[in-house]
Amino acid sequence: PPYRRVVTPARHTPAGRVAARVAIDLAHLSKASLHALAVVDPVFIAGPDADRGARDAIAWLEEDAAARGLDVESEIVRGNPVRAFSGFVRPDDLLVLAAARLGPRAIRVGGIAYALARRSPASVLLVPLDEGA
Repeated sequence: PPYRRVVTPARHTPAGRVAARVAIDLAHLSKASLHALAVVDPVFIAGPDADRGARDAIAWLEEDAAARGLDVESEIVRGNPVRAFSGFVRPDDLLVLAAARLGPRAIRVGGIAYALARRSPASVLLVPLDEGA
């Protein structure tokens, strides 16, 4: 396959669900392994129970992936999402993210997805976020 791993955030948000569904489909079609990374704010910001939401998001993603016959390798880390994903992905990965706005201006203005698109060592697929998702 062109990519050995398809990587996506594990997040219980509309953007997280859109990215996860596309990542699941791509991993299934390309026979690549599926990896999910949940990034949680540090304990001093989010508190000790913040990773509960990350575990729930991973469980949802694993359930959706299982419907396609896929296993998910998942990890929860604390810290900055751009640094966490940049350190997690490899050059032969495909990182799937959702973005509310696409185009040159959106990439210049920013957001986490766009920072990763600029800095990631992996290929990045930005999936448009349908506001009705």
